[in-house]
Amino acid sequence: MSWERVLPLGPVRRSEVEDVVRQVGVRPAVRELALDPRRYTDLHADLLDSRRTTDALRSHWYVLPLAALLHATARGTTGIVDLHVDSTQQLIELTSQRPVIVHSPTPADATLTLPATIAEAILTAQTTLSEALAAGNATLAGSGVLVEALGSR
Repeated sequence: MSWERVLPLGPVRRSEVEDVVRQVGVRPAVRELALDPRRYTDLHADLLDSRRTTDALRSHWYVLPLAALLHATARGTTGIVDLHVDSTQQLIELTSQRPVIVHSPTPADATLTLPATIAEAILTAQTTLSEALAAGNATLAGSGVLVEALGSR
């Protein structure tokens, strides 16, 4: 592929394109990192061993791991869970094979509400879902076999 096809402005030498990329892409990034190094650590918050006060935390990061945990906890019981972690709300369908994220409004069989700190504690095995429910740190609402399966373990 030639540069003439990529750039509609006419023929441009490769070195000119590289110069523009360096000026537009690299210099602002270096300038930002030099002004505030905390921003760099925010980019890698999900890779750090322990969270620091400067690290970013997003409650939606817990949805997929919690979906897998709920699927394992339900042990074959199927249904829709309305999961609330802080301000994040997500519908999860627990099928017989795997959890599936639901993107359309669907009535839920169970509603699980918990703060991100408890979600992190559950996912790092500091507590269990049943312990969090018993302590009042999480709530499980609804009726039926799915609520029984999630609340009894």
